[in-house]
Amino acid sequence: LKQINFDGTNGTIDATGGIEQTVYSRQTGDFYIAVPANANAGLGADGWVTVVDPRAGHLDVVNNYALKSGSCPGGPAGAALGPNHELLLGCGGGGGEVVVDITKLAASTANPTILADGSLSCDEVAYDAASGHFGGACFTKASGPGNFKLLVNDAQTKQFDTAIGGANGAHSVAADDINADFWMPMYGGDCGNGQSCVGVYGATGTDMAAE
Repeated sequence: LKQINFDGTNGTIDATGGIEQTVYSRQTGDFYIAVPANANAGLGADGWVTVVDPRAGHLDVVNNYALKSGSCPGGPAGAALGPNHELLLGCGGGGGEVVVDITKLAASTANPTILADGSLSCDEVAYDAASGHFGGACFTKASGPGNFKLLVNDAQTKQFDTAIGGANGAHSVAADDINADFWMPMYGGDCGNGQSCVGVYGATGTDMAAE
């Protein structure tokens, strides 16, 4: 077993804001880690994407790609891989959702695609391969701080499709690649007053079921 400490040594970021969602790409063989902004001295106000190669002899090599200033305020919290090397990042400090290309991270983190879905802050994100959509647990100007919605974007065109359901604090999301659904655990909101449930949403509408 091996341990990588994000303490500013051995090429790592001094991740005083913690590290967040991590994904693995079978195409590249690398792990991609969402690293939020560093609270010390205002460093990395938009965070980083850190790349780690887990193969033998490479695990000690850590590469960090800073996101363009102003593109992802507070840095990324969520990360999900799309169909064509796209990495969706949910920005958790007053930003929204951005997409970078993992095959050319230096260029794409310097100029990420910002999704025009009205998101003001996001936590976890997911990719539903069955429907070809990204889903992000985010709040918007309309929903208000902390009232998370499921924001659905077409992964191919990067166009916003719809905002669905949600509830206060519903910041987690997962994708069901078989049934083309997104799952959001929540309390209240679509569950009903004082009720906990898992909201199950289709990519183009709300076929919610309480579990």
